[in-house]
Amino acid sequence: MKRLLLILISVLLCYISQAEKTPHRNGQRFTDYTFPLKGDVEQIEILEFSINPDNGKEYPRDTTIIKFNKNGDVTYIYPYVDLRYTDVVIPTELRFLYNNLGYNTLIREIVDIGFSDFIYETHYTYNDDWQKIRGEKYNDEGQSLHTEEFIYDSQGHLATEKYVKGSELVIYIYDDDMNVVEIEEYYKGRLYSKTNRRYNADGKILQEIVHHSNKFNEMEKSVTTTYFYDDNGFLYSRESKSLIPEMFLKYYKDSRTETTDTWTYKCDSYGNVIEKISYDTDSSRPNYRTEYRISYR
Repeated sequence: MKRLLLILISVLLCYISQAEKTPHRNGQRFTDYTFPLKGDVEQIEILEFSINPDNGKEYPRDTTIIKFNKNGDVTYIYPYVDLRYTDVVIPTELRFLYNNLGYNTLIREIVDIGFSDFIYETHYTYNDDWQKIRGEKYNDEGQSLHTEEFIYDSQGHLATEKYVKGSELVIYIYDDDMNVVEIEEYYKGRLYSKTNRRYNADGKILQEIVHHSNKFNEMEKSVTTTYFYDDNGFLYSRESKSLIPEMFLKYYKDSRTETTDTWTYKCDSYGNVIEKISYDTDSSRPNYRTEYRISYR
């Protein structure tokens, strides 16, 4: 009953967000704000708090700043850590540069290690139709660290993205609606992980199935995750099932192979999410809260 009440509150608080379907802005995929944004947003300050589920006391964790230009594009993120697009895990200052047509041509990462800064730059190139076709990341000595290749179908839709870093290769397969439906991960030419996703009509992921290769180089299903959304399109529950062979369960401190995560949201008058609360598996007690302080021009 408590869980149902939490979901109903979430629906009421964010009902206004049921308006038009707003696309994500340029650069937003690099941010921790995963919701479409409405209005002339200048800045988002993200504050995170862990919560003691026994007494409800909050403990501040990280704070992130995201800035936008007047076109709605992301220009600045700090701190930024992303294991896919960053070759270091030290919090980084990320700056996005655009040309006079509004296309992102450069991402600059500034890593402050105390006594000096490391600077990494990712340069993007486009074809004559202004479709992004290649990205290449360099360190401050001009050494190439990773490359990205974007391949389009005959209709001009992004079909495949390839990410290469040393011996690692990741291939992303897109459908016509720009949804990633398959991910293949290789190491030294060997396929070791494959992920399949399916989506609803609004482009929300419904299910994700991850396969890993066994010692016989056969792909075995390992994790299945199912996603559930409220009437406003907000994710309110995620259920994951891990297939751990019975013979290995005794080595796990927690032998449960199923988890359920739940969230509720609060929105401002624009319909933008300004608070997200996470709850323990099978519990109505919150364990994490994220506050999004949005500033408008």
